[in-house]
Amino acid sequence: MNFVILLTLLQLISGSRTSRAGALAHNWNTGAPFECLHDRRGLFSGSTQSLKEGTLVLDHLLTPLFLARAEYRSNRSEQPVFLPDTPDTLVHAQTTATLALVHWWGTKQGTW
Repeated sequence: MNFVILLTLLQLISGSRTSRAGALAHNWNTGAPFECLHDRRGLFSGSTQSLKEGTLVLDHLLTPLFLARAEYRSNRSEQPVFLPDTPDTLVHAQTTATLALVHWWGTKQGTW
């Protein structure tokens, strides 16, 4: 039963992900992931399409428990599925920029 469900899902969807990461001087890091999802019968998105996403990330470790992050993300689709500023319309692409401050606590030290 599980094998049949898995084969059915593999016929409906496929995807890939790749990423690059790099360390810069003085606690700065970069990253660039890219993802693609081919949704053949709209299982995840509601219509047959390919969804693509790319992100550029810049991190700065301010202290061992405090991180500043900037992200620039672009989403694309073959079908208009993203909501723009205009009401009652959909578009093929969406771009976002995010600034974040992340603080974590606990007793875990070193690599997770």
